[in-house]
This record gives sequence, C-alpha cells and structure tokens, in this order.
Amino acid sequence: MKFGKTLLVLVLAMLFVFVAMTASAQVDTKAEAVLKQVVYANKVTEIMSPWIMAMKGVGEQSTLAGASPMLMLDADWRRLTVVYLAVLGTPEGWLKELTPPAHLKPVHRELLKAAKLSTQAAALYAKGVDTMDGSKIIAASRKMAEVGKVMGKATALLEKLRIK
Repeated sequence: MKFGKTLLVLVLAMLFVFVAMTASAQVDTKAEAVLKQVVYANKVTEIMSPWIMAMKGVGEQSTLAGASPMLMLDADWRRLTVVYLAVLGTPEGWLKELTPPAHLKPVHRELLKAAKLSTQAAALYAKGVDTMDGSKIIAASRKMAEVGKVMGKATALLEKLRIK
C-alpha cells in the first residue's frame, strides 16, 4: 500500500511539474510573440517617420517648382530635393530586412509594395528634374499617389487586426 501511495504522489508531483512547465512555456511563448510584435512595430515606425517626412517634402518641393519651374535650377532647391528623394528610395531595402510576425505578413507585403513604388517614384522624379522633363515628374507624382493608396490598404489591414 505504501508503494501505491508513493507512486501516486510521484505521479501527481510529475503532473504538477509538467503543468507548471507547460503553463510557463505558454506564457514565455506568448511573451515572446508580443515582444516580436513590439520590435517589428518599432522598426516599422522608425522607417515610416522619415519616409512620410520625405513624401511631404517632395510634395512641397513640387508645389514650389510648379509655381516657379525655374526653381528646379536653383542649387538649394535641388539639394533639398535630392535629400528627400534619397529617403524615398530607402524604405524598400529596410523593409526587406524585417521579418514580420505571421499575423502581420499581409500588412508587411503592402508596405513592401508601397516602398517599391516609392523607389520608382523617386527615380522618376530625379530623372524629371535632371532632364527638366515634366512628364517624368507627373509620372512620379502618379506613383506617389499609388504609394498613398497602398499605404491606405496596409492601414486598413491593421485596423481589421485590431478589431479581432
């Protein structure tokens, strides 16, 4: 009879340890998932801030040049525009380096699409300014409008995730 009680106590102790370890592992897994999401979100925020600033900057430069096309020959205007265009071309590479959590992969794909369009727009705009070709600048503006639409889609996907 003592052996039966000892065995029962041993089995219960092992079960308790197993349950405790499983619960701890689940908490660790959940904490790890949350941490990965936070790290990813922080990195995306670091990318988005200058990207949005550059989009606004190119828009402002375009408005100024639209009012006075000869401004595109001004060295200061060109220097500032080059900086904005350089920033517009960088998010694609930065985003490709990130690995999103599984549930954020659709959002990440949209951000990558927007970044690719942004890179294309920056290249078109630069060619347009270098050659004083308004059609390239207009094409770049259209690409930037597409960037906005794709970013809107990414935002909508994020909103759907928040609801759940």
